[in-house]
Amino acid sequence: MLSDRQMKALISFVSKRIKEKKLVPEKIPVEDYVREVISKNMEEERHIEAQTVKLMDQMKNQMSENIDSRKMFHMIKKKIASEKKFVL
Repeated sequence: MLSDRQMKALISFVSKRIKEKKLVPEKIPVEDYVREVISKNMEEERHIEAQTVKLMDQMKNQMSENIDSRKMFHMIKKKIASEKKFVL
């Protein structure tokens, strides 16, 4: 999760690059578009993480105690993201 300061810095950085490369007409409010795209991306990732936690909870009785839960979380998250064609 990004802090407000990090989010503003990311939006500024991406928007600046888009404007420098003239990827969109100058009339379009690039910052608003970038903010929306990043927000939607972060929301989708939160949704994937929630699905991952739910799946891990369902599987916890089947998993060995020797399994690294952080590693398992990332593996499951990556699999769910891949199925949704979401790039992490």
